[in-house]
Amino acid sequence: MWHVRWSAAAVLPLILFVAVVALLSHTDGRQDRRRAAAPRPLEDPAPPAPLHEEWASYIEAGKRGQITTPTSAPSRIRRVFLAGRHAYAITVRAGDRDAQNSTAQRTELAQGNPSKAFADGDRRMRASEERWIAERIWIPASAPTGDRNYRFYGINQFKTDGSGGPAVGLSFEDDRLIVDRASAQDYGSTGQTDLWSSPVVPRDRWLKLLWHIRWSTGSDGLIELFGDLADGRGYRQLMPRHSGWTLKYDASGNPGAVHPRIGIYRRAIDVDTTIFFADYSVGPSRTAAEATLDIPAAATAP
Repeated sequence: MWHVRWSAAAVLPLILFVAVVALLSHTDGRQDRRRAAAPRPLEDPAPPAPLHEEWASYIEAGKRGQITTPTSAPSRIRRVFLAGRHAYAITVRAGDRDAQNSTAQRTELAQGNPSKAFADGDRRMRASEERWIAERIWIPASAPTGDRNYRFYGINQFKTDGSGGPAVGLSFEDDRLIVDRASAQDYGSTGQTDLWSSPVVPRDRWLKLLWHIRWSTGSDGLIELFGDLADGRGYRQLMPRHSGWTLKYDASGNPGAVHPRIGIYRRAIDVDTTIFFADYSVGPSRTAAEATLDIPAAATAP
């Protein structure tokens, strides 16, 4: 669908022309007093795709994961327009407690647990696949941080189907972003090992992140992270390449399928908290992923 935006340079001559015609025109010897319609205000950007076309499932308010449908209306997940981006506002309430962990709170959008088929297929990722994953994250100044004293605070998980912790994750701890990987590949394991930490990140800014991951249960897996942390240093490689396994095993002992999740999964904090997520995309092309983040080709990090 085309959305035409009117600029001032284009509108002014049209207004003058209509005004002159109105002054010169008469009906039954009287001046036609009809006024030309004012130019329409600039339209909002095209509306985003519906929730059920973007994400397979959601989890909130102490309930288990639910498949998204055209009538889904999560109470803690909203569509908003923030600083030029359509975004998901994902909230946990102070009194929320997770269905599987009574000391935690969780509101997430996911492509698995449970999953579903889309027009473009299954959106989980599997062994030997190499993916570029783009996203923007906005952390408000009011959002409390986690800490390394078991005050875990996941905001992005790449999780193997079923139980256990993520194969790879992104946490918000001590006001920093932390990339971690599962400590063990066993199905159902929950320990994580930190691989990288950012400096303290700015609040109330869009943080741009670009993941590069090759999914593997062997030594040929890789994880690296690029991005712009809104710190004045621009787009760059944030985390050096980490080589090694990136997948856990499933309940049958086979390489597991992994799905992305965005939102908040943290040890319970009695504070209502919202974090915003935008422009999440997964694909085989680095160029397409960087375009999603408005990264100019000349700025591409090596």
